[in-house]
Amino acid sequence: MPRSSKNIDEPARPVISDPHDILMNAPIGVFTSTPEGSLIYANHALADMYGYADPQDLVTSVQNIGAELFADPKDPPVVNRLLANEGTVRNYECEHIRMDGSRFWASENIRTVYAEDGSISHYQGFVTDITERKAADNQWQDTFDSVPDMIALIDTSHRILRDKAESRLDQEEFLMDDLSSHEIKALIHDLRVHQIELEMQNEELRYAQKQLEFTRDQFARLYNDAPLGYLTIDENSIIVRTNQTFAVMLGLEPHQIIGASLAEYVVPEDKGAFYGRFHAFFRHPDGKHLDFRIKGVSGELVVRCFGRLENEFEVHSGGKASKTMLVAV
Repeated sequence: MPRSSKNIDEPARPVISDPHDILMNAPIGVFTSTPEGSLIYANHALADMYGYADPQDLVTSVQNIGAELFADPKDPPVVNRLLANEGTVRNYECEHIRMDGSRFWASENIRTVYAEDGSISHYQGFVTDITERKAADNQWQDTFDSVPDMIALIDTSHRILRDKAESRLDQEEFLMDDLSSHEIKALIHDLRVHQIELEMQNEELRYAQKQLEFTRDQFARLYNDAPLGYLTIDENSIIVRTNQTFAVMLGLEPHQIIGASLAEYVVPEDKGAFYGRFHAFFRHPDGKHLDFRIKGVSGELVVRCFGRLENEFEVHSGGKASKTMLVAV
């Protein structure tokens, strides 16, 4: 019986896709650009991100990436400086502009490709749209910022109720013997009404207390389960408080981190830059960020920190008070 030249039991070999097709149809933006800042190549995801009909339309339309695609003119010099000094840009987040003028947030990773003579041949980059994540972060921050106002409002309500009660207690005193039976009945009626008012006020106080406890618990959940690591540090980079997310990054529990210096978790190669920039960052954190690598549970993690000075002071065991800063990682 003749045998088939093809074994029907042999599994079909996978078809290997063309690398160009993989890049062109990748779910994130992919591009290649010249050292001067014009696009050489773009894929479909990048074209969609910026609102162009197809990749070729994006490549031919954009002559200067820094001037035409970045929303803030301060960002292109930062990217160029990182490429010049380090040869790479990692997870750089900033706003970009679509063809119709609308804005979106993106995270960029770029590397320098060198020619054989050591000169820069071109840049290769990957762009991820993070607009939804930024919106979620901002919503969480708005909730975080509103908590002190909510607590102050409840405290004010408590003070108003207390002032009313004290006002009643300060009413003019009189002798019962000077009152007629009619006046005594009227007084008993007033006392009864006052008793009911106090009971109603107590109900309001209990409700306000429940709202305060709910707000406190909600804040604790938001703080601990936030998608970003949050920690409060003092001017010496000592960690005063931290959430569960940052502790998980390090593979530790929050109580193991509190009291330690943030610098302890910075990789040795980045400690010099961390110490060199930290104090300036702590004094004026607005509009700044601090990039470094930390020793994570699964290896090194590249992190970017944003800070905000707190209105409260941290009192140490020796009685010394120091400023603190809330840091988002």
